[in-house]
Amino acid sequence: MSGEYKLGELLYQATLNKDFDEAVETIREKYSVPKDGYKSPEDIQIDQNMVIECYRLQVAYGIPHTNPVAVYHYALYGIEDWDKYESHTEPFYIIEHPKKLRNDIEDLFTQSKQPYVKLLIPDYASQDDVKKYLSKKWPEIQEQIKKQSGGKSRTVRRFQNKNRDQLARKLFRQTKEQLNEEYSEEIYDNKPKEYMVANILSNHFDHKVSAEQVKKITSNKGGKK
Repeated sequence: MSGEYKLGELLYQATLNKDFDEAVETIREKYSVPKDGYKSPEDIQIDQNMVIECYRLQVAYGIPHTNPVAVYHYALYGIEDWDKYESHTEPFYIIEHPKKLRNDIEDLFTQSKQPYVKLLIPDYASQDDVKKYLSKKWPEIQEQIKKQSGGKSRTVRRFQNKNRDQLARKLFRQTKEQLNEEYSEEIYDNKPKEYMVANILSNHFDHKVSAEQVKKITSNKGGKK
């Protein structure tokens, strides 16, 4: 799996967790952040205590620390389009001042006990040299990381249709009366709400989805209960 989207995927999976969602809402209320987040950075006054609380939440849910303010930004702004979410999970870093090696990222990884290995690349190494070395040493690198994490290997599942599914869950939290008032849809008195949500998704948001799919989406939290 490419490292380009891991942070975004793990952050998204955390949002499926009820406890994580409630923790974010608690932080938003505590620091007077609008329920759906700010619309512009100009409206925000940085609060270091909020930054720290969000980072602790990020650590608790195993979200990569290559962007240590990922949860903080999520609490401030929310994410409307996951397909356009920009994550920062590059596995290599150019260290301009080698004597300052133990700064920023490495310190964060060490303090939070995030498994990692370092790769120092000399200036005479070519791109092919690095690729060959990684290919040869990859099993050894994985073994080192597994040792640090107690022998557990970690895989990251990639979710498809994140925007659709997030919207389905948002709609499903509303009552039939609320949905009918907002979207002028017929209330299915004798059928579960997923039929109404499926109809709204198809007619108003161009997400062709069945009631059975909505039921599966809204019942699958994709994380810890």
